Amino acid sequence: KINLIKGIFSHLSCADTDKNFTIKQYKIFIKLTKDFKRKNKNIILHLENSYGSLYKLKNLDAARIGLFLYLFKRQAMEVYSYLLQTKWARYFQRVSYCGTYKVKNKEYLGVVFIGYNEGIFRKASNKAYFLIKGKKAYIRGNVCMNLTIVSLPNEFIKKGEKVEIISERHNLNYWSKILDTIPYEIL
Repeated sequence: KINLIKGIFSHLSCADTDKNFTIKQYKIFIKLTKDFKRKNKNIILHLENSYGSLYKLKNLDAARIGLFLYLFKRQAMEVYSYLLQTKWARYFQRVSYCGTYKVKNKEYLGVVFIGYNEGIFRKASNKAYFLIKGKKAYIRGNVCMNLTIVSLPNEFIKKGEKVEIISERHNLNYWSKILDTIPYEIL
């Protein structure tokens, strides 16, 4: 009945964080599948994920490199929006829902047409930034359903300006670090 088995696979659970555990897991997998492979050379052994493929493990036939398709060579996805409005805010004005950001002096703000409904995590509130003309536009206050308020880098930026949310220079690695998650969750 060994001919009914087409492949055996598992997953390297810590390839991006723990080399010793990954090598141990690989050795156990090879040991457990050795007899199957000896009896049927056509069985496909599949263990490596994106980070696991960097180990160059031997005696495996396939790898899943999903995440690396988005992050290496060239990022496969970009997201842009635009500024709906710009406005000067004055001393001590509170910004967005719950007033979680307070203007310290005078600040030039913009409203970006994107929010948590479009996938911007509320956890990015008062932490992350978008890019406008290559300059950082920090999120001010809570991310709203369809809008996000940002501090504009200068007063020459006007309504209608293009805003980089995810791009090659403002990529999934940045977002996953800011949001303390993995790039898959951002996608």
